[in-house]
Amino acid sequence: GTDLAAALISMIPIRKNAVSAFNDNMDDHLGYMVGNALEMMEVIEVLKGKQVDDLLEISITIVSRMLGFSRAKGDTKAMAKEVLTDGRALAKFREWVAYSGGDTTVIDDFSHFPQAASKMKVTLGKTGYISGIHARKIGEAAVYSGAGRLEKEDTLDYGAGIELHAKRGDWIETGDPVATLHFSKPRRKPDEIVELIRGAFELSKEPVLP
Repeated sequence: GTDLAAALISMIPIRKNAVSAFNDNMDDHLGYMVGNALEMMEVIEVLKGKQVDDLLEISITIVSRMLGFSRAKGDTKAMAKEVLTDGRALAKFREWVAYSGGDTTVIDDFSHFPQAASKMKVTLGKTGYISGIHARKIGEAAVYSGAGRLEKEDTLDYGAGIELHAKRGDWIETGDPVATLHFSKPRRKPDEIVELIRGAFELSKEPVLP
């Protein structure tokens, strides 16, 4: 948190670089996708204009600060938003992928990304406002899906992960899916992972601020 940021900033004078730190609420997930290919798909959709408010907010804030470090003149947040809306950010991303020897076709056709062999919808079986989503439990579930490692020797499944369908403050009905588990060779039984995801959600009968 704040202490770690302060410690890191204190070391910067050694390199004589400009530095800035941001504190973000890590109790909630950023965006809706958790997993390698899934997260890349979401990033590309944002570059194409999809509104994922929290992901956009933190990205624009970081880019704005970097523009400030480069001594850019004017409203740096407006500059960051402009390159998103006019397509320059997506075009530059396409250049980066090509220059790195990557497959640019994935940008226009997500089926070229690694795909999970199976999917399972996750429902909570009750109604209410989502008052909390435990990011650590979601992260653990993603690891068990194959998207992360339990041991350093483990092989990643780039198509595995979790797709979230709801955020804090959303009202859900009994049968509404709150997440989808993507998996091929999970590290635990899929039903057990679903229960872990289900346990990450807290509900309230009273409205909750996002």
